[in-house]
Amino acid sequence: MNPADPRPANEVIDQIIRENRPSEWLCYGLIVVFVVVGVVVIIWGCVKESAPLAAVGGIPAVLFWPALNAARAIRKENMLLRSLEIPLGLATTESEAANALRKAFETIIKR
Repeated sequence: MNPADPRPANEVIDQIIRENRPSEWLCYGLIVVFVVVGVVVIIWGCVKESAPLAAVGGIPAVLFWPALNAARAIRKENMLLRSLEIPLGLATTESEAANALRKAFETIIKR
């Protein structure tokens, strides 16, 4: 394959999604860590009968929300990219591809 030749849309989309995977998995890992640490500290605070310690355990448990929102955003972007694969695959000319992308983006923006 000549480096000057354009790559098929599905290859480009697959590459972008592969590049997003480590960030997505990092977010999932942080979610697990924050929830586990928070729950363990809350339980430890209850066992030690220490209300301040149990309250501090709520802090890491709350920190999982930003990680969850980031993971959801990455997932949504990956799904939107996947949905572009269909109209691009059906296009046979550059103008058809441009029109398909325009229609797809109009549909996405209206959501």
